[in-house]
Amino acid sequence: MTVHICNVSQKTLSSCLAIAEIQLGKGYLLEKDLLGTHVYSVCGVANGKVAGFAAGRILDRRRLAAPYPKVAEAVPDVLLRCDRIGVVASVAVRQDLQRRGIGTALVQKVVQYFDDQNITQAILLGWVAPDGVPIARIASAMGFAEKAVVPECWYDDSLSRGYLCPACGYPPCRCSAVLYARYRPDYR
Repeated sequence: MTVHICNVSQKTLSSCLAIAEIQLGKGYLLEKDLLGTHVYSVCGVANGKVAGFAAGRILDRRRLAAPYPKVAEAVPDVLLRCDRIGVVASVAVRQDLQRRGIGTALVQKVVQYFDDQNITQAILLGWVAPDGVPIARIASAMGFAEKAVVPECWYDDSLSRGYLCPACGYPPCRCSAVLYARYRPDYR
């Protein structure tokens, strides 16, 4: 199967949001999370249908706390050596197409964008599902190393935004996340 990676557009948005609703939770992502002005988002298209997507953003390290307060608390000082940090914010692949390299290709595209923007450090959050961390293999393959566990990572966010967690259901979400970090290989 050949997967074409392209930018998320108005044409692919509804398919990406449908995948997000199933994989990440109802109401977890909105249009602005994939098409916002400070978001870089890509999707994979296979056989004319959206197979998955990934979204990233570049944040000033001092502004990391606004969208990710519990992550900012958990980030070891060594991760804050850079002024700007790339954040792989969301990744989801249709259930029937998982474990075929699509997620890896999508994250690779976002990481390449960070590299092109001269971002030397990136982080990725991995949801701790009942059966493990689904993104762990991709994180490892892309050179991300586990740095911390963030308990109840989305608790406050789930209450304020009211989205339904695929594991917890109605808010609050009590799921934890694993924080992964990556430095660009040529960074010294």
